Amino acid sequence: MSARRRGARSCTARTITATDALRRLPAAGRVAAFLAATALLAVTGEAAEAATGKAGVETASRLQATVRALEKAGESPEEKNASKATRDALKEVAETRSESARLYHAVATITHTPLPSLKTLQAECGADPLCAAARLAETLAPHARLQQTATPSTDAIRGVEKRASLQPGEPNADGWPTARLHRFGRDAVWEMRDFLAAARKSAAEGIALDLRGNGGGDFDRMLRIAALFCPPASAEVLLHHGASTRRFSLPSDTPAWGGSVRVWMDGDTASSAEILAALLKRCAAASLLGKRTAGKDILLREVAVRQGWRLLVPAGRLEVPGVSLSSGLLPDAP
Repeated sequence: MSARRRGARSCTARTITATDALRRLPAAGRVAAFLAATALLAVTGEAAEAATGKAGVETASRLQATVRALEKAGESPEEKNASKATRDALKEVAETRSESARLYHAVATITHTPLPSLKTLQAECGADPLCAAARLAETLAPHARLQQTATPSTDAIRGVEKRASLQPGEPNADGWPTARLHRFGRDAVWEMRDFLAAARKSAAEGIALDLRGNGGGDFDRMLRIAALFCPPASAEVLLHHGASTRRFSLPSDTPAWGGSVRVWMDGDTASSAEILAALLKRCAAASLLGKRTAGKDILLREVAVRQGWRLLVPAGRLEVPGVSLSSGLLPDAP
């Protein structure tokens, strides 16, 4: 006999044994068991809701088996009513473990903006995460955005296909190395490190960094890039989240670039790219050239919705002390 068949017979035997044992109880005892299961499910549902559904999975599964055994054992009207109440409680726990609930709790941990209740959201969207994401984006407007994402190729997932973030250019009129940072991709920090190493090797007096068209991106990578230019403890970024403020210090694991810096920017330079320009101005004495930036000083955190979709959630307002960002960063010269 196969292991699978032996396991199936063993499970059946345990179920029959549990049902027979419950049948030996009086009807009142079985009703009490139903009520106890319902009470446990209510607690499980609250725990699941508080922990994005994870806490209640195992308990709910065990209680489902108990309910099935109780239903096989009892037939009285009182038991049927108790069974219905327990089934309703099981349904509530299942809803707290749905994809829409996972999304709701992920968003709630990021933003300080009041959200509609989970029950209100699920009454409209059920378990559909895309519907829930659209409703949450409306609540968090104008900063939240529901975006479609491109599915990466197999080569990109394996790391064979790479999309560069930094594009080196021809030296400028002063002979300084130039580069355009158009995104904060996975290898952006290493690409910037290599660019600065080559500039040091060429004994360049300064470098020119082009942030025009960079609409922002990964906040943590931006901080690590800024740390390549800034001496330790020379600058920080503040995140104002409701009534609280969090401080982000720049990493200091590498020697900072010691030469001059020019940063080009325009109206499409936004979010993390604006913060980078402000940090370089403050701690690396960078000259800002070009046009006023977009003025997006809101930190957005990404929440996965489902394959091909993401929700960008406002996590708070960013500030570089001593630099105004809300109306856009002004250049020192056009």
